[in-house]
Formats: sequence, structure tokens, C-alpha cells
Amino acid sequence: MNLDDLPDDILETIASFLPLDEMSRLRGVSRRFNRVVTNMNISLKIENIDNKELCFLSSYKNIDYLDLSGSLSLTGDGLECLSRLPRLSYLDLAHCYSITDDALEHISRLTGLKQLDITRCDFITDDGLFYLTHLTNLQCLIVSYCREISNDGLGCLSHLTDLEIIQ
Repeated sequence: MNLDDLPDDILETIASFLPLDEMSRLRGVSRRFNRVVTNMNISLKIENIDNKELCFLSSYKNIDYLDLSGSLSLTGDGLECLSRLPRLSYLDLAHCYSITDDALEHISRLTGLKQLDITRCDFITDDGLFYLTHLTNLQCLIVSYCREISNDGLGCLSHLTDLEIIQ
């Protein structure tokens, strides 16, 4: 038995255990592997990613879960690349201290986003929350320890009836 004999779902399971660079190489093995890897959902937790690395990562259109918490050098410029991820439903930016209101403008393009964690993003303000008003699929927003976000600022999201805000 060789890899060509395995069903796509088994290949997808195998690929899900590979580091991203190995998964990238697997895409070059054959058209079938490229299709399997390109179509599978990818969940990633990456610490200390920078803007350039995030832009490279955004070439994987099938990322649905992305935990970037603690990435100290990540800024709104890097988050602009996330608009290339149409499947992204979960984004964790907790403790990304360089994130500002402009980052939320870029995040607002992620119309499928269901959960966003901006815990301890000290430079996000009430003004930045306005960008999130178009995210009608957003179900959970975590704003713990965001000193510049007030209840008044959160009020602009009151029309999102399925949204739970965790302070």
C-alpha cells in the first residue's frame, strides 16, 4: 500500500499533524496532495509571529482557527493580510501589545469571524470597536483588561444580538 491508495480524509488527518513548512512541501508532491492540503481546515497556534511571517501564512486560505496570542511585534499592517483568509472563524490576539484601532479595521473584513479575543490589547479604544459593527457572525468578543474600552464604546455593538461580550 502507498499514499495514493489512502482516502482523502486519511491524508488530511496525516497532514494535520505536520508542521506548516512540511505541509507546504506536501502540496508539491502531486495535484491530489495539493488539493487535499488546500481544502483542509487548518488550526494554528503560533507565538511571536511578526508581520512578514503572518503575510506568508495568509497564503493558506483554509485557516479557520488562528491563535497569535503574545505576538509582541504584530501590528495592524500584518493583520491586513488576514483579509485573505475567508474561512477564519476564530482569532486570538490576546496580549498582542502593539495592536491598535487600525488592526480592527482590517479584522472587520473577516465576515465569517465568530470569536475574537483582544484581551490586554492596551491600544484598542472605543473608536476601534466601531469597525466591528459589520461582523454580523461574531458570537464572542473578549475584551478583558482593555483599559481604553468602556461600556459606552461596547454599546456600538448592541445590534449584534448573538454577540456575547466578555470583559
